[in-house]
Amino acid sequence: MIKYSIIIPFHSNINLFSICIDNLLKILDFFESEIIIVDNNADGSQLNDNLKLNSHCKIISREENLMYPRAINLGAAEATGKYLVFCDADTCATNNFHIYLTKALEIEGVGYSSAKLVNMYTNLLQEFGITSSYFNFPHPFCGRPINFKLLQNNHYPLAACSACSAIKRILFYDVGCFDEKLVHSYSDIDLCLRLLKKGYKTACVTDAIVYHHGSSTTGSGMGTNLKEDTKGIFMAKHPQIPIQINKYIDYALSLIHISEAHE
Repeated sequence: MIKYSIIIPFHSNINLFSICIDNLLKILDFFESEIIIVDNNADGSQLNDNLKLNSHCKIISREENLMYPRAINLGAAEATGKYLVFCDADTCATNNFHIYLTKALEIEGVGYSSAKLVNMYTNLLQEFGITSSYFNFPHPFCGRPINFKLLQNNHYPLAACSACSAIKRILFYDVGCFDEKLVHSYSDIDLCLRLLKKGYKTACVTDAIVYHHGSSTTGSGMGTNLKEDTKGIFMAKHPQIPIQINKYIDYALSLIHISEAHE
């Protein structure tokens, strides 16, 4: 019986995608897992010619560039698992990442979980939650070593990156899936805010470690103007976002105080 539906949108950069898929084929148990690849705006032959897929991989092909939220929603519509696990095509997951992510979803009040994303070139933290300031959405701890003291426990930020994340399939549909109008960024923050309004927290899972390239697609049309337009749609949708940056400043100060006390 399928428990985990791994959904991967693919647009371009077959080299990184090959690494992603080859790795998943090694670490997943296909008695309880399926891989759904949403191949959009490719030439139609890249995947079949370059990847050694098995019968547990389903490919959904579209000639048009669907953009991220629509591609994920299309993949989710074909999923059969209890859990939806979203993986960007330029990620490389470590063993049991999906088990750690979905275990967090069984904690009362948690609706969405996200991995500890590590820069695959520097081995430094890339993403472990998103908070809010008065002007933007900072990524606390970015650039820190992955063994940094404040990264050793799960935490519950305002939102988290969807590059490697999970949600129960029934809850994903209950909250309305990803907003397909948010074509450039913000769809993950939007999902977390909608979950928060329903009483669900977002969890960043310290044991779910995933290496991530980031910004690896080419010819996708994801330019600065599109991002600004998308942010405008997002901010109009969420005019009163709680400010949480002080929480992370306090975390950092507490670590300084503890360090000074031991000197």
